[in-house]
Amino acid sequence: MSDDCERIEKVWGNSRCIFKSDTSSTHLVNIKRGGYCSEHCHAKMTNRFVILSGKINVTVYRNNIPINNLLTESEIFDVSPDIYHRFEALEDSVIIEIYEDKIDKNDIIRRTESGLF
Repeated sequence: MSDDCERIEKVWGNSRCIFKSDTSSTHLVNIKRGGYCSEHCHAKMTNRFVILSGKINVTVYRNNIPINNLLTESEIFDVSPDIYHRFEALEDSVIIEIYEDKIDKNDIIRRTESGLF
């Protein structure tokens, strides 16, 4: 297994790449209740969230107006490139996060930091 697929500890939980190619990567993500990622966007990559268990809110910002999307088990939600977004776990959650297009770990612009309520 390459270094790119090691488990990465985050303040809100952890993430582990389980598949990677030139055009996509898939991550198994565990989010603690109250955990949230930074408000961020990707210039080229599409973000897909697949909820395996738990409940998360994915907020997207259109013209800086927050739009909340409550997701529970088996639901799928896509975020297009150049759309600022963030997730927050309303309970302990396990998700699959898929990045599509030209995969570049530096393709991220953050407006805030991640954390844990």
